[in-house]
Amino acid sequence: MKLTRNAMSTALTAFMVIIMSSVAVALPASAQTISAELLEAWPKWRRLDLSEHPYQVFYAKVRNSGTEPVCVKVTFVITSLTLVIHIVSTDEVWLPTDSKQKLELTWAPPGPSKYFIRAILYYKTDGIDWLEDGAKDFQFTAVS
Repeated sequence: MKLTRNAMSTALTAFMVIIMSSVAVALPASAQTISAELLEAWPKWRRLDLSEHPYQVFYAKVRNSGTEPVCVKVTFVITSLTLVIHIVSTDEVWLPTDSKQKLELTWAPPGPSKYFIRAILYYKTDGIDWLEDGAKDFQFTAVS
C-alpha cells in the first residue's frame, strides 16, 4: 500500500497524539519558580527600656511563593541617630512550597537612641546564589 504525502502526515500526527497522551511530560525547569515574599517585619518593643530589657527582638514573617522549596533568611540593617550601622541576619530556614514562617532575631542595642531598621528578605535554592526580594522598614526607640 502506497501512502500519499497528506495521508502520511495525517497518520504521523495521529500517532504523535496517541503517544503524547499516554506519556507523562515533565515541566521544563523554566516552569518551576523559585520565589519568596517578606510579608511583614516588626520589633517586639516600639519603646525599649534598656534597664528592663537589654535586648530587642526583631520578627519577620516570610512566605514561599514559588513552586519549589527555598532557603530563606532576613537581614536587618540597623541605623541609629548617630549613623552607626549594624547588620545582623536570622538563621537560614528551608520553607516548603506554599508555607509561611515567622523568623526572629535578638539584638542588643549599644545604648539609648532612635533606631531605624530595614528588614531585607534573601532566598535561594541549591545551586544558586542568594536572591533579594522585598524590604520592610520600621523603627523603635531605646531608652535607659
